[in-house]
Amino acid sequence: MLKGSLVNVSNSFMSIVGNLFSLINGSTLNINSGALVTVSNAGVFRLTGGSLGAFGVGGGANVLNIAATPGGGTITPIPTLGGNLPVMLLGGAQLSQVTVTPGFAAFANGTVGSNSVNIAPGAAAIVVNGAAAKVKLGP
Repeated sequence: MLKGSLVNVSNSFMSIVGNLFSLINGSTLNINSGALVTVSNAGVFRLTGGSLGAFGVGGGANVLNIAATPGGGTITPIPTLGGNLPVMLLGGAQLSQVTVTPGFAAFANGTVGSNSVNIAPGAAAIVVNGAAAKVKLGP
């Protein structure tokens, strides 16, 4: 169980090649008060060559649960391969600060077999806080 976001980027740059997280053999990731990624101030988060989450196939149900994301910002669904990704915009952030390259799959095998991604209403997978924060997602 995690309170707060899995990753926080503020006034810095984080680049990941591959997956942010991986769940296998019946694993569960619970985020009760946060998001997978929060980017604020002049922070930049870039993910290429993978997905936000990779889910193993076989070996039991793998589950991502995001129960709540504090902040009260606007939740905007971003289209990705395999479904919409809820993004919360705060502090003057605009949707144009989130770049998703065509072909990006937010969750690899997230809904295959008994795997599941559960993001509660009002919760978000990504939080962008401030006019200078940026998120770049690509395959």
